[in-house]
Amino acid sequence: MFEIRTFGTFSVKYNGTDVTAQLMRSKRLLNLLAYLVANRRRSLTKEAIIEVLWGDREIDNPDNTLKMVLFRTREALELCGVPDARRVIMFRGGAYTFDPDETVESDYELFDGKLAEAAVAQRGDKIRLLLEAIDCYKGEFLPTNALEIWVMPVSARYRSRYVEAVCEAADLLSEDKRFEEAVEICRRAIALEQFEEALHYRYLASMLERGMRRQALEHYSYLSGLFYSKLGVSPSAELTALYRSIARSSYEVADSIDDVINEMKESGLASGGFYCDLEAFRNIYQLEARTAARTGQVVYVCLLTLRRDVSKDEPSKLNVQMDDTMERLRSVIKTSLRVGDLFTRYSPMQYLALLPATTYETGEMVLQRILKNYRSSAKTNFANLVYMLRPVIPNVLDLGGADLEPLTPTFKSAVN
Repeated sequence: MFEIRTFGTFSVKYNGTDVTAQLMRSKRLLNLLAYLVANRRRSLTKEAIIEVLWGDREIDNPDNTLKMVLFRTREALELCGVPDARRVIMFRGGAYTFDPDETVESDYELFDGKLAEAAVAQRGDKIRLLLEAIDCYKGEFLPTNALEIWVMPVSARYRSRYVEAVCEAADLLSEDKRFEEAVEICRRAIALEQFEEALHYRYLASMLERGMRRQALEHYSYLSGLFYSKLGVSPSAELTALYRSIARSSYEVADSIDDVINEMKESGLASGGFYCDLEAFRNIYQLEARTAARTGQVVYVCLLTLRRDVSKDEPSKLNVQMDDTMERLRSVIKTSLRVGDLFTRYSPMQYLALLPATTYETGEMVLQRILKNYRSSAKTNFANLVYMLRPVIPNVLDLGGADLEPLTPTFKSAVN
């Protein structure tokens, strides 16, 4: 029996023996086997296979070169106990096909079959079949071949079908009041497809129905940070509206104001700057601007930006380097700010800080401390840190007599 796994990994086993392990030394042999099993029962012309394996590269005698690759692939099959590999990878009618006489169990065919059955099934069976299909999907289709042109559209189609199946199953489970199951399938799906907002929406909605309001609020905070840091965008208006709905319903009528105060307290002792998501930062910024208008106190806002140092770039590691550097900078900012200061992530390469009840000189001291701590936080920094400091200008009809003169923004940098 052949066992084929294409979701989250790629493996072909024959009676328990791993065929793909025999081909690990040759990417081209693995690519050929992947192309054959992913198009099982389809007739693949020599020209199509050559295009997949070599693309636009010029090769001498492509027909003979392909025959050699096929010979080595069949040889690997026979080393794994397949009696006659020519009856597995067959050539007939001028085309090749992977269609062994023996039983074949493939995860993508099982996934397709379950979804096809679910499409015409009654409600009870539909949920069961959807859950079985969802369980087949363990991650990206053929991840080791993800950059191959022929894999990309197939992978995108399976990802889309998987997300649709999870959403449909979660909706049906929620209609049946099976919220715990809906939460679980959304949680597992988000672990695989973390940037699919439809999954996050149903996850939050299901947690809300289960009474998991605090967990839902924590997840939205995580989600907001994830989207800002990786995509440079905020969650959709639909998700934000759901978040606000959860926040409004998070607390029941309090018996005492002391209960409210205890609920509002931080879980540990306050130290360093306070980090929040951009939505909360925006609200606090607007409140501080109003307070400045009323009291005449100057509040400063600072934009901290990381700029890549091209001379130190290692392209293959750049994204990882920048992610690590942004996390390190977050820690530096938190420990360098005062207890009453606030900061958030504004974009993949930027943080915003709000410095209330301060002077220009004090603000400069705080930011110089951040620059110094950033420089000393690593032997080599792959990005320069620069900042701009400006006063918050109230946007109100009456400044209440406060005389606020806009200051020229400062622009400083830290480099190694």
